[in-house]
Amino acid sequence: MEQKKVRRPLAVRSQRKPKGSGQERRDEIIAAAKQLFMTEGFAKVTTRAIAEKAGLSQTGVYLYFPAKEDIPKIKAAVLVHHGELDTRLAATWPAYDAALKEAKVPHEGYIYAGAVHGFNCDATPERYNKPAADLAWQRTIDWFNKYTRV
Repeated sequence: MEQKKVRRPLAVRSQRKPKGSGQERRDEIIAAAKQLFMTEGFAKVTTRAIAEKAGLSQTGVYLYFPAKEDIPKIKAAVLVHHGELDTRLAATWPAYDAALKEAKVPHEGYIYAGAVHGFNCDATPERYNKPAADLAWQRTIDWFNKYTRV
């Protein structure tokens, strides 16, 4: 007697977006996070909520960014320099600044007008912004003197 094959229903999978390039995916995660921060407030937003909004698993977010919950674990002073025209990074600074303040992490952050990503590298003339680079360098020296000089 021939046995009938029993078909099992396929498992229901969550809706995931097709895999994009690394930069595209980072941009999607940033956009989702910014939208949630604006509507829910930074303190209430979880990595899981960002992942769901971006159409990723929570683990998928960690491939591109550290966990928001890890910010309070930072023990060293933080110095950040962003070019104003590097909107991908400059746009994330206000939320990161707020999280660092909330966690009482000593930090300084600067956004340089008219500067792009990599503005301080004179090996790439199309990016190099000497006034911004000089100011960033002086601020870096001052920062090291403030936080690391014995």
